[in-house]
Amino acid sequence: MEDQRSVFVSNISPSATEKTVSDFFSFCGRITRLTLKRDPSADGAQEAVVVFETDSAAKTALLLTNALIVDRPITVVPHASSGAEHADASAPPAPAAAAEHSGENLTQRAHSVPDHERTKTSVIASLIAAGYQVGSDAIDKAREVDEKHSISLQLKVGAEQVKAKANEIDAKLHITETAATIKTVAVEKAHQVDEQLGITSKATVAAAVAKGAAGAVVAQVSSNETVAKGLTALKSVASSVTSAVTGQYQEVKTETERAIEEKKAEKAASAPSTTTTTTSDTPAPSTTH
Repeated sequence: MEDQRSVFVSNISPSATEKTVSDFFSFCGRITRLTLKRDPSADGAQEAVVVFETDSAAKTALLLTNALIVDRPITVVPHASSGAEHADASAPPAPAAAAEHSGENLTQRAHSVPDHERTKTSVIASLIAAGYQVGSDAIDKAREVDEKHSISLQLKVGAEQVKAKANEIDAKLHITETAATIKTVAVEKAHQVDEQLGITSKATVAAAVAKGAAGAVVAQVSSNETVAKGLTALKSVASSVTSAVTGQYQEVKTETERAIEEKKAEKAASAPSTTTTTTSDTPAPSTTH
């Protein structure tokens, strides 16, 4: 649905243009359509609907509330929950008609990595490097999203892969059925030995025979080349998934820490010596970012 790929932006500076807005939001991902118009209920402010090519880009844009576009902190909410369409129907006509732009009329950035694979932290870091001032909590929110969703997704996929592989091997080689059968025989054998020898400690006998049965299972698996290969493959899959998840966690953590520190340093180095914060009254990021 288009609503999942759309955001509603309010409190946009009166001096902002379609290019200004698309320059800013193009860091999130490819924009397919942008509508900008005056907000009749606000003093000179504008509002916009930005439609992205992917819902992942829209989710990134939602982290940018309180970022400055020209000279005003914007508010970004999901388009579906903004009530913008309902308000348009009852509001008095705007001083100027809404300007809708799409495709080649919008700023588009070339991203080497698909939207759903780019971390939210890297997008925020790129905006800071381009001279934009984002909300004070944007970095923390981006980091939280990256760590929660990216890593949990990898863990879920990894667990499902291991489980599926285990079920596949078990279905082909009937390891579970074989182990259950040997366990049943072991218990019956324990009862026979106890009755024949008159041993009263049945628990001791059963435990000893069961231990021997377990050894028999291991011996059978080891002697069966097909079964042994199957179990080796399962161990390999589990080891690979564990390594992948560990690597993904470390990658997200390292990227988060490095990106934030580097961009903060760049921002501090480029700031005038008489000011302590970066301003972005007229940010003009290059379209090559």
